[in-house]
Amino acid sequence: MNTNSRKLRHKARSTFCGRQVSPFPPFSSPTFVPPSSTTFAVPVSLQDNFEEHFTLAKTQAWNLSVEHQFRGNLLVRTSYVGRQSYHLQSPFELNPGFFSAGGTRLRYSNFGTIVSNVAWSTGSYNGFQAVVEYRLSHGLQFTSNYTHAKAIDSSSLGTTAYAAPLGDPFDLRWNRGLSDLNFPNIWSNRWVYQLPRFAELGTLWSTVLGGWQVSGIWQLSSGTPFSIVGGFGNNNSLAQIGGDRADLTGAPIQAHAGSKSHWLQQYFNPDAFVTNAPGTFGDSARNVLAGPGNNNVDLAIAKNFPFLERYNFQFRWELFNAFNRTHFGLPHNDPSAPGFGQIVSAGPARVMQLGAKLDW
Repeated sequence: MNTNSRKLRHKARSTFCGRQVSPFPPFSSPTFVPPSSTTFAVPVSLQDNFEEHFTLAKTQAWNLSVEHQFRGNLLVRTSYVGRQSYHLQSPFELNPGFFSAGGTRLRYSNFGTIVSNVAWSTGSYNGFQAVVEYRLSHGLQFTSNYTHAKAIDSSSLGTTAYAAPLGDPFDLRWNRGLSDLNFPNIWSNRWVYQLPRFAELGTLWSTVLGGWQVSGIWQLSSGTPFSIVGGFGNNNSLAQIGGDRADLTGAPIQAHAGSKSHWLQQYFNPDAFVTNAPGTFGDSARNVLAGPGNNNVDLAIAKNFPFLERYNFQFRWELFNAFNRTHFGLPHNDPSAPGFGQIVSAGPARVMQLGAKLDW
């Protein structure tokens, strides 16, 4: 650091620390300083802070790949990929309520909720990956990827902005389970096929039949994982977090069974879950179920019109969810609410768009 930088930093410390004035005061205006007799209304809640001993995460990763180039333009690759992560950032309630005290926050009585970023979570990933790649030849190229994997963690979002605190603030093991990002099977295919010019058929037929290009993406994947919540506000534990999960009854879960009309009305056996007992956080596993799988095709059909040697005009017709398949949402997961186990939502229908492009 040079001399000028040191002077600037010293000046800043003198300005804000020496005068005990914060550069970002939590008041109605930067110039307003409340008197020392100001009374703070308690309890005070803190929605975002970092735990005192917060540590940056670290990850250990390993992989093994075998690939083979076949004659022509075909490549096949298989891989094993593993990863173990430590000190993952998670939102955590430092001042929970205690059931024995009727939900009163006993740790810091003058505070309400204190949501803190902690680095106490771990995560693991193990997966088999297979790739088939056909490089451009005779106007065709495609890539096919398949992954079979399992991901486990204690929290899948390292932020306090879009995630609730860990459900059980007294036992980190209760929060560990299948990750929100756990999709056991994913098969993704993409391709581009360029029709020949048909120049030997003459100008007319070459213009009509030549220059067409078809491309697409076809993806199949397992459904989104989800938990069964405790019900009645998910706070039978009185931890004041709202992260309780349901109790298992011992009845078979029977997920995604029977015909479509059946599992839309009863995606799983609702008798397999009940609201968690008072003073507990629920004994069903995190992300114990997964929603319906996805099967989606996006297509693009383009026509190229080359002219004057260096120019090309392209017209495109693109279709998202080209075959207009219904992608169903997750079932209701609250045992205390009507429609428990039913699916009543779905993703967007087919969307089409037209476009034009000029290359020179």
